Amino acid sequence: KAKALILKVVEEEVSKGNKNIKSVQEYKRPHDDTYTGIPEWFIVYNSAEYARTLAHSSPSDFHYFGAIGEYWRQYDTVTLLVASSTHDNSEYMKLLRVIGISYTVELAIKGVYENTLGRIFEYIGGDNKVYEEKVVAQMNTDYAQFLYDYPWYDFPYSIYLSLLWFGNNGGNTINVSEESRSDARRVETSFRQYIRKSERLFILSIEIGIKTIYAKIIAYATHQSFGVQDDIVSAIVLKDGKNKIISATHYQPFTRALILEMLTAEDPFNDIEDRVGDSNFVVLDIAGNDSVVISFVTDKGYMTAEKTKEMKMKEILRNSEYKWNENGEKIEKERIHVEVNIRDLFFIYKNLLDKSIEIDHMYDY
Repeated sequence: KAKALILKVVEEEVSKGNKNIKSVQEYKRPHDDTYTGIPEWFIVYNSAEYARTLAHSSPSDFHYFGAIGEYWRQYDTVTLLVASSTHDNSEYMKLLRVIGISYTVELAIKGVYENTLGRIFEYIGGDNKVYEEKVVAQMNTDYAQFLYDYPWYDFPYSIYLSLLWFGNNGGNTINVSEESRSDARRVETSFRQYIRKSERLFILSIEIGIKTIYAKIIAYATHQSFGVQDDIVSAIVLKDGKNKIISATHYQPFTRALILEMLTAEDPFNDIEDRVGDSNFVVLDIAGNDSVVISFVTDKGYMTAEKTKEMKMKEILRNSEYKWNENGEKIEKERIHVEVNIRDLFFIYKNLLDKSIEIDHMYDY
């Protein structure tokens, strides 16, 4: 009955000429995609953590080899989740292996270098960060933010090469302070810092140059294997007794759009056991699926496995993340991935919000 209702709503939207839903087939997306996106998004979160490390500490302080292990642990988890699926995930799993191998090579090289020669140059340069370090910290901050909305291989690496070498961004809007840019145009008074600048310029130029070329290769291979996919994801919600379509670009825009809809919905019920029919707002369907994976970040140990089960969330995995507070102290957090019934999503969102926990990402197929 529920599936028939969803099908009827989608067909009505198609007949109305909704530009975001051109057919029933385009509306639907494979459920396995909510799983297969998990390892890729680990790279997004890990890039953000790397950017925070560079901003508050030094490159040698980052856990390169721990990140490699975590990526493959998440890959193994996804492999088990899709093992019994009738959907053919072979191409996507192959892509995850390619991404994983390249990510492993990158982090292994960085890990070895930054904890040997890089650490020596860190010592030589002293506590004050040189301009090149500020540029790469900014690049990684921008990269992590970029990945919330776009594929990684579309990132404009060349802009940061221009910043490194010439102290300007080639007319693009990149947030590097004027104070930092002036560092690139003046001769360092400290010989030790000059050595550090030269080392960072050399190493970072190689890194960014390789990434620029590799990104173009992966973009081409991805488009050859999967085509240029329609990036619009749609959901059907019941609001004030009426069906409503929510459409947005997948990745973070869809998560933000649906959360905004839930945030502005007024609902008198707080108990997750309340029936769907008693609520004036409920998410009925997302891209033809009745469950979805979400993730959120909490204090270490706060959200136990028992708590997630009580809140009707099926835990898939959890991993550590590190952040810094306003006092510059490093704090360990936990990112928890859970699968939830889409019709429970609104209540789960409200219950998490009551605990000051926000849904950070929805793996939206």
